[in-house]
Amino acid sequence: MKSGRRVVVFGSVADHGTRSISEAFVRALEPVKVLHLDFGLKRMGLVRLIKAIGFVFSNRKKEVSMICLHRAPLLIAGLLPFPRKARWVGIIDSNETFPFGLRGFFGFCYDWLYRLAFHRLDAVYTPWKAFADYYGCQGSRLLPCDYPLPFPGHPSKSLPVSGSIRVLFVGADYKRKGGDLLLDAWRDNPPQGASLTFVSPQAPDMEIDGVTFRRDIRSGSPQQMELFETHDLLVLPSRLEPYGFVLLEAINNGMGVITTQMAGAADLVRSFGGFVTATPEEAVAECLRLASSPKEIEALKQQCLDYLPTYLQRVDCFLQEMINGPAN
Repeated sequence: MKSGRRVVVFGSVADHGTRSISEAFVRALEPVKVLHLDFGLKRMGLVRLIKAIGFVFSNRKKEVSMICLHRAPLLIAGLLPFPRKARWVGIIDSNETFPFGLRGFFGFCYDWLYRLAFHRLDAVYTPWKAFADYYGCQGSRLLPCDYPLPFPGHPSKSLPVSGSIRVLFVGADYKRKGGDLLLDAWRDNPPQGASLTFVSPQAPDMEIDGVTFRRDIRSGSPQQMELFETHDLLVLPSRLEPYGFVLLEAINNGMGVITTQMAGAADLVRSFGGFVTATPEEAVAECLRLASSPKEIEALKQQCLDYLPTYLQRVDCFLQEMINGPAN
């Protein structure tokens, strides 16, 4: 992406999701400098905090746009009262109070600190409308954004479903992501002629006909990419999901996707023609139904591929605005 400006990325890689998102932005922006924090503020320690502050301080007088990805980088850059020459922006999709429910005195303090950081940055973006609405009610304006695609390439045409329909679930915290509901339903009512690959380092120790458990897959690894390339349908029946980057990883490979309205990426899934249900139970039921309908899955995959060029254009427009500011 040619932004017309130099860019530095100050991002968080504290977990699989934030790492995947930060890496996608680095690939898309090709920054001149990157600092990734592998711990949040609570666990960062004094040495890492000083290094992070030094990174922010060293860029304050440079003609370079700073992109602050996720909670700790956004707070550090936003709360430090350094004057700056270039545009500094934040990107965030969740925090301790929303959707994780921190309340009382500590919730009030967190919200106050985030609002202050939002105010001091030139702009703050979020892909999750519910998160923007939460802070909008408190007087902070968060702008909509799109995350870059996770991998450099994507399929040019949909592959037909041949033989057994292959369903994929990916999630470290599989209970929060509804994986337990999926396994129970698959055990009790397995769809005919379909298989499920259940990817989680915390996967339960059990055997279910038609289910393959994978506990050895690293996020972003060639093995994970191969799973997206060889499966037809991804299901993420989450009870709570700040974004759900795995949905974008599946979309990037032309898969059909199913999730719930609790996922931050729910609107994105709708754009690509995927299924968004009201509850995790409904998402699981929709998955079992589709797993016996190869023609419908082929149509889902084709809808996904048809929308990819439009999404790429959306992302490019967002990146240009984020770095250079809104067009006059």
